[in-house]
Order: sequence, then C-alpha cells, then structure tokens
Amino acid sequence: MMSINATPKAGLAEDSLGEAVQRSEQLYDRLLIAPEVELTVVVGPSGASSATFRGQPFWTLSCAVEGWRLGALPVDRRILMIRRRGQREELVAFREQLTPYSVLRIRARLLDEPGSDPQALFEEVLGEEALDAELTSLARELQLPVVYEDVALGSFELDRRLNWFSGSVRWGTSSIGLNLVADEHGQITNSLGGARQLWANQLVWTEKVRDFAASRLLDLKNGSWLDDDEAPLAASDFVRKVSIQSVVVDADGACEFWLDDGALFWGHSIVVRGSLSEGLVDAEIAG
Repeated sequence: MMSINATPKAGLAEDSLGEAVQRSEQLYDRLLIAPEVELTVVVGPSGASSATFRGQPFWTLSCAVEGWRLGALPVDRRILMIRRRGQREELVAFREQLTPYSVLRIRARLLDEPGSDPQALFEEVLGEEALDAELTSLARELQLPVVYEDVALGSFELDRRLNWFSGSVRWGTSSIGLNLVADEHGQITNSLGGARQLWANQLVWTEKVRDFAASRLLDLKNGSWLDDDEAPLAASDFVRKVSIQSVVVDADGACEFWLDDGALFWGHSIVVRGSLSEGLVDAEIAG
C-alpha cells in the first residue's frame, strides 16, 4: 500500500497535487452515477493496491484489468481501471479477492465514455468465472514469459507488473540491471535505442552520474548523515564510494540511474534522473 503524504516543496507542486485531487473527485462523482453492470474480468499482473492523498479521510483501491467482458459482448482488451473508496482496513478484503490473473465476475458501475479510458467503480466480487474459455485462455497467456533478444545488449524478459523488459548487461567491469519501459503499444524500440546510446558512452555517463549525485547530495550527507566519528566527505570521496547498479530507460528518452550508496546514506539507494536530450536534472536518496 502507498500513502501519498509528501509535503510539496513549492507552489507548483501544491498546484499539481491539488489538480490531481480535483480530477480524482470529478472522476469519482461521474462513477457514482454510472450504470451498474456485471462484468467478467481478468485481473492484471499487479493485482490491487491502495493509496491516499494527504488530508483525505479515506483510501482508494485501484486495480488494472487486462481483459473484460460486459455481459455476453465480445472481450474488450482495453485496460479497465476499477476503483473503490473506503477505510484502509476495509479495503484489505477486496484487495485479497483481486489476485493477479484471476478471472472473476464482478458488480461495478461502468464509465466508458468516447475519447477516455474506461473506468469502473467496484462494488463486489460475485464469484470466480471458470466457464469463460476466452478470458481463461487470456489469463494463461498473460502468465507466459515474453523474451526479447537484442544482438548488442542481450536478453530481456517482460515484467508485466511494471510494463518493462528487464535484463542484465555489462557496464564497465560489472553486470548491472537494465529495464526498458514499453510504450503505449507494448514496444521497446525507442527505449532500446536510448539504452544503446547510453551503453556506447558508458565512461562518460558513469562520470556524469556520479559527479551529479555528489553535487546534489554531498551537502545532505555532510549535514545530516554523518556517523558520530565520521569526518565530512570531500566530493572526490563521495564519487569514489557510489556505483551504478541499474538503469531504467523510457520510450521518450527519460532515464533513471540507481546507485549503490556505498553506505553513505546507511544503505539507501541513490537515484539520479534525466534524459538523453536534456542531461541529468535530479538526484535523491530512496528506498
């Protein structure tokens, strides 16, 4: 479960959060008056999760459905997002029913408007549905491994929970994780092209990433993360301790570098973000 409780750092962040809350409220108002229907659904690989915005008295359950059928109509392969509001404890039972790849009959209020992704307000699970051969077959298909082979970078397997292809690739003298995010069509052509650019300039990017992390986080380390007997670090010490563990490349050229902190932040990861076109723009500790 996730709680979105971070305090915004600036007015723009506050506006963005406020707009997100407003959009959520407007969607929920429309869902409440949508027609009530029975659906047969295939729960997506991530199952269900719950989240809340700071200040809200309730939590919202959400679950992506990979395939669904309204009554006896043909199977619809558009992603259907089903939601339900309630207290945190109340939603636990619903999350446990929405297990990955299960085929279920549910009662819900369906909002399927032209030009928008379908949404549904989840009411209850009516039971498992083993007689729908097409959706049962889809559930099995979704669990089969999908592997992409690249001559230059090697083998990548689809992680459906995160919609990316993961592999292990040599970076310098070590093997690190490479995650290629699929586009809206499920393709990794663009993210693979971005990864090839990074790998062709490994030494340059290694230096950029480590130096950038030091420039953004050295003051934080020396101000708040020193052990009692630890002297303040120089930038060169910081750079020497950190190392790249994995890289995420998006279809639009955005990338994340996840670094081992070398115990600088007591085992927390360091993430450096940027893009191939704009360079590095942000760094923080995480995890």
